[in-house]
Amino acid sequence: MAIHKKYFYFLLFLTIAACHGGPNDFSYKYEFTGVSVFNGHNLSEDPEISTLDSIPLNTYVTEVILAHEIIAEGHGIADWDHPPENLNRIDSLALTSNADFNVDYPAGSLLNDNFLYFSSSYFNLKPLDNFHPTEANSNYEKPISDTLHFVLMEQAAYATTHIFKIELFMNDGTVLTDSTDQIKLY
Repeated sequence: MAIHKKYFYFLLFLTIAACHGGPNDFSYKYEFTGVSVFNGHNLSEDPEISTLDSIPLNTYVTEVILAHEIIAEGHGIADWDHPPENLNRIDSLALTSNADFNVDYPAGSLLNDNFLYFSSSYFNLKPLDNFHPTEANSNYEKPISDTLHFVLMEQAAYATTHIFKIELFMNDGTVLTDSTDQIKLY
């Protein structure tokens, strides 16, 4: 009976130690280092990058893919208490076009209020004019995914050719910028 009791306490110790965590928990720190922007459409379950030279207005999506670099990495067991930490989170963004969007939005105007964004599901569409790229869950902030989708909600009065530009303003002062290829919206 004494041997079983020792094993029980040993297993209990291991369980508590694994759950408690400590300085050897697995974690990593990363920062965004680049952005790539593509034209896409939302004709399927998930938005898709499109190589077409024209897309209907009511299906247009701007696809944003973020590149990141791991700066520091811990060791041990991955757990909920030690999520990845972003060292240069996105504070805000600007989405513009080189062409007149409509009479209220001439070329170069901020178009954020004409788009919704999400990172993983159409069920989580949020206004782009109030962009906050993390999802709070008690005291734990999950990092955003590496892909963001900006869905065009307002139909442009002018069906015309656009090059959309994204500027991401990071909390460390860095600005990441890229533009789509030319796309005709009809």
